[in-house]
Amino acid sequence: MKRKTLVLRLACILAALLPAAQLLSAQPLATAPGRAQRAVMTVPADSLPTRQGHVGPEVFSVDVPMNDLLRSYLAIYTGKEGLAWLTTVLNRAEPFVGYIRSRIAYYHMPPEFLYLPAIESTYSPYAVSRSGAAGLWQFMVNSVDPYGLRINEWLDERFDFWKATDASLQKLQYNYSQLGDWLLALAAYNGGLNLVQRAVARSGAHDFFQLAASGYLPSETRHYVPKFLAIAAVSSYGGRYGLPLIWEEPMDWRRIPLDQAVDLRLLSRETGIDRELLMAGNAELRFGITPPGSSGYYLKVPGEVSKVVEQVLEKQQFRLMRFYVYSVTSGDTLYDLGKYYGVPVSMILQYNPGVDPRYLQIGKRLVIPGIKEVQPYRKAALTRPASAETRPLQPDGRFNEVYTVRPGDTLWSIAKERSTSAETIARANGVDPSDLLPIGLKLFVPGQGATVLQSSLSPGVE
Repeated sequence: MKRKTLVLRLACILAALLPAAQLLSAQPLATAPGRAQRAVMTVPADSLPTRQGHVGPEVFSVDVPMNDLLRSYLAIYTGKEGLAWLTTVLNRAEPFVGYIRSRIAYYHMPPEFLYLPAIESTYSPYAVSRSGAAGLWQFMVNSVDPYGLRINEWLDERFDFWKATDASLQKLQYNYSQLGDWLLALAAYNGGLNLVQRAVARSGAHDFFQLAASGYLPSETRHYVPKFLAIAAVSSYGGRYGLPLIWEEPMDWRRIPLDQAVDLRLLSRETGIDRELLMAGNAELRFGITPPGSSGYYLKVPGEVSKVVEQVLEKQQFRLMRFYVYSVTSGDTLYDLGKYYGVPVSMILQYNPGVDPRYLQIGKRLVIPGIKEVQPYRKAALTRPASAETRPLQPDGRFNEVYTVRPGDTLWSIAKERSTSAETIARANGVDPSDLLPIGLKLFVPGQGATVLQSSLSPGVE
């Protein structure tokens, strides 16, 4: 009886993964060429059973045979350890489920996609995989461009639950438009659209389970979809498995446009908003500080306190950010200052327009964002004095050209073009090799065709 219940429940989940227009139609499902017809019983949308109830009808919508992978994952997530894991993950998801559910409905997508971040990131807004994928939805750096996710010295919007949710759902929608099947779209989300399209072309199978059995999908992708289905099946009817029921209204987030930089730690102190919640809701901020006011940044806060936040921002104009003011002395470099205060050189330059990192004027007062608590800067505070490895070079016959940074430039790309190393150009200009380069920054670079000897500047080489 239990196995039959699981099969029927799984069928409900898979029914939701069919196109909504087809599910609610009285006509049989249209099938793609070569795809087997499946019997469908259509039901009015308002007669679907409650997801959290312990009782109620179970709707059998699609005949999907149980297989070993589905059976194994259902056993895992209905077992003691699996339910404990799901409880932890779903508790962590609470701040985000209201927004994600609303966007899934906005795009008319399967509601079970609410549980996709469970297997992507365990619903941690700070998650980073071994391959470098980041955030709730695990975007790679090379996949952000079509969706307008920004990555710069201030923020990484792969960690922005608001923007990354829309980007992820749009990506899934596109996969579906190319494959015509939600389970294949999920497989493509994991393994890549090209991979799944090639597997379909080679095998001739348009059904995920047939495709998985054909051997044309990698092991991770073969397991990804059944794992998701099992998690969605159990989580959608969590009350029937003993998962804690959530009776509170989902958190309603509001976005507030900013015209100033704001330190979230200071904002939390002034408004009483839980600091961890505020940080998690704005996890894209690298330092817990919003970008300068001209950046067009929107701060996300719980709706119930949005009015309080707006009042505090209005009263505390330009006072919710801590800065250090430093007067330049002989031998100072922005590289050393940035290293001491814990900020990239590019950030110091943003707050000090007109400053040339190659020619710091003695006595010049610099405004430096207070990312961390430090004592006043003294050269003696550095671990060692400047040496050939760290001391900025002076322009000479080798560094006889000035290069203006253009969009897309990095120290590595500039160095490659000039037949030198990124570290050498960084030291020649008093910047950190890991810094993002502001567009318009002027750098000393070797002249075209010049040969730069790097051995005397390389760490560990005398």
